[in-house]
Amino acid sequence: LINFSCDTSLKDGLNETIKWFAENYGKLGAIRL
Repeated sequence: LINFSCDTSLKDGLNETIKWFAENYGKLGAIRL
């Protein structure tokens, strides 16, 4: 595991990336259905 506690900007960036992928994959899933 990587410790992001020392770099909050990296952690925030990772969270934003996860949110972006979650939203876009959700849209793709809806289209497939």
